[in-house]
Order: sequence, then structure tokens, then C-alpha cells
Amino acid sequence: MNATNARAGAPSSVPRGRDTRLDLIRGLAVLTITLNHQGALTHLVGRDGRDVPTLTHLGYSSAAELFFLLSGYLIGKLYLSRDQEGWWVGASKRVMERSLKLYMWNGVLFLLLAAIVLFGPHALRQATNYHLLASDGLRAVAEFALLYRRPKFLDILQVYCLFMWTAPLLFLVLRISARLALLLLVLPYVLVQIDPTLLPLDSRLGGAFHPFAWQLVFFGGMLAGRLDLLGRFTRWLEDKPQRAAWLLALLLGSFVLCRVDRSNLLLGAYFDMPGVDKRTAGPVRLLHAVLVLLTLLALPTRWPAILSHPLARMVSNVGAHSLHAFCASIVLNYLAALMWLARPADSTYFALAFGSLALLLLLGQVLTAWKRPAARAPAQTALAPAPAAAPAPPAAAHVAVLRAPAQSQPQARRPAGREAPQGGLA
Repeated sequence: MNATNARAGAPSSVPRGRDTRLDLIRGLAVLTITLNHQGALTHLVGRDGRDVPTLTHLGYSSAAELFFLLSGYLIGKLYLSRDQEGWWVGASKRVMERSLKLYMWNGVLFLLLAAIVLFGPHALRQATNYHLLASDGLRAVAEFALLYRRPKFLDILQVYCLFMWTAPLLFLVLRISARLALLLLVLPYVLVQIDPTLLPLDSRLGGAFHPFAWQLVFFGGMLAGRLDLLGRFTRWLEDKPQRAAWLLALLLGSFVLCRVDRSNLLLGAYFDMPGVDKRTAGPVRLLHAVLVLLTLLALPTRWPAILSHPLARMVSNVGAHSLHAFCASIVLNYLAALMWLARPADSTYFALAFGSLALLLLLGQVLTAWKRPAARAPAQTALAPAPAAAPAPPAAAHVAVLRAPAQSQPQARRPAGREAPQGGLA
């Protein structure tokens, strides 16, 4: 038996059904973005001290890139991986339904945060961009509804909605050519890297995320999901498990490079790394985000016991309900800033930061326990390849492995295709 047939017949280290590796990564992203936002907002209202360190402080990318990449990937994996006649009609309908849900969630957040901020001190209204609501409420609500203006941290869901509303146009292009679709994604991204003002865009759209740049992150992830690239990555990793250590070494090296770059030591005193701007999703920043994603995916693939650790399970539960957890994190960030203003001290900040993490972990447990009895439909299809149903010649077995996500168990995949990517922001 050759290596290809061995991989086809051997069970994968990743369990079938829902891929808990992705839940773990999304949970880590939610917890990371919670700490990052809380540190940023308390700084805006007057705190002057160190933040709780996260992966963002060590590298060039942030949790936002992971959100966009994985949300796009799951849409491509669940909605675009089948080439039946008229697939793009069903995919467009599901994406539009999902965008409406995100739009409504963002509206609920807008009102809930307004209730917190408008009764707080002026410094909080100014820091969160709610001061316009206090002075011209009708205009503030209208501009928020039109995605022209948003309070602090509500730009992510707005950009998601913007991309989902334009996704059906990409689906139409995909019907013609995947290469043409990729070209149409890369071209505006390159133009933004050359000069962000080359493409006409109202500066109020997107907030901290330039839509013509971040569309490559979201829609690129979508194309990757259509091609099952993470499934292929899993097979590549399982072929030589030591590759996980290679990726980890690369990631640690990037952390060292970033710290040197941001310091006044060695090259840091004479060199600034280009391509790391967040608003334009610079190429170095994007490559680093992909490296982070692949490394986080590789570690539990190489060492599956990670997934069964109690803390990892709790984080995975947060990731399995990442939309709810993300919305809750924004509320916790605003409440933390309000409470820090009432008692401005470093001890207050650290207590609120770790308290927020504990509450999010508890929320993940509660939501998982609440939804488990009602879960009857088949879960999200795993990224790992299915074992071969019967022995096949070497060439046929190789094709079977590559096509397993699209061909194996068609009846089990269809219900998942009718659902939104469970737990993802998109």
C-alpha cells in the first residue's frame, strides 16, 4: 500500500462532524479581540498603563483577520462547494438571509450600547462616537442605518453586511471563471496598496476596514472554502506531522521580527516593516494572519489531545457561538470602560479584563448546554477527508481523497448547506 492509499484508509486525527479546531480558533479570536478592544477603549477614556498581552501585541496581524478569513471560508465551504445547476441562486439567498440577521444584531447592539453610554460621562460618549447621538439623534441613527457612521467597534458587522450584499455578484462571476473572480478580487486590493485614494470610496464606509482591501480577506477565504484548501492543508500536515513544528517555528520567528521592528534595537532603529497597515490590510499583515491561522489549525491536528483539554473545550464553546460571544464582548467592553471611569486604576482594568474573559467562557458553556438538546440536524462537515469507502487503484484513491468533501455522504451535507455557518460571524 502506498502513502496515498494509506492516508485514504487511515482515520484522520481530526474527528468527523463539526470541526472543533475551527471553533477553538474562533474562540481564541473572540477572547483576543475582547482584550484588545477593552484595552483600546479604556485608553481612550484616560487609562495610561499596560494592556493584557495577546497575540496581537506579538505580531503584525490581529483577530479581525481570523474572523474575516474563517467566516468567508465557511460560506465557501458550506454554500459554494457544490456545482449543481443553479447553485448560485441558493447561495445568494442564504447569504442575504445571514446578512439580514447580522444587520439586525448590529442594530440591537447600537441601541443597547446607547442605553449604556448616554447615561454615562461625556468622556465615554466622546470615546465611543456616541456624542452625535446625544446632539443629533435622528441623523446619527440614519447614518448608522446607511453604514456611513458607527459607534466604536460596530464597524466589523457593518463591513460583513456590505460584503454579503455584494457576494451574489461574485457568485455570478464564479459561474464564468474562478480565475476571473480571483483577478477581480486581487486588482482592487493591489490598487489600494499602491494608493488608498485611487479607488472612489466614501471615507465613512468601513470604518477601520477599507472595503476594497478587506474584501480580499473575506472573499479570498470564500474561494479557499470552495476549494477546500484547509482540508487539503490537513492532509498535507498529516502526511508529515513534523510540519506543525515548522509552522510553529515560523510563527515564533515572526514574533521576534515584529518585536525587533517595533523596538529601537538593532534593525528596529533604522527599519520600519512596510505592508502592515490595518485599514488597508497590508500584504505583510495578511501573510502573517494566514500563518497564524495555519499554525493554530496545525497544533491540534498534530496533537489532538489539545482539543480534549477542559479549557480548550470552553474556548471552543465560545467559538461555536462566536456571533453571540462577539456581541456580548462589545457590551462588556463598554461596561468595563464605564466602570473603569468610576474607579480609574490599573487593578480595576485587569480585574475587568479577566472578568470579561470569565463571563464569555461562561456564556459559551450556557449556550452550548442550552442548544445541545435541540441539536438534531447534522453538524458542520469536518475539514478532514473521509475514509475511503472501498479499496481503489492508487490514482483513483488519490482523486477520492481530494474530492471526499464534495462527494462523500451527499445527504448528510445538504442540511448543513441550508444553515448559516454555525457559530461564525458570517
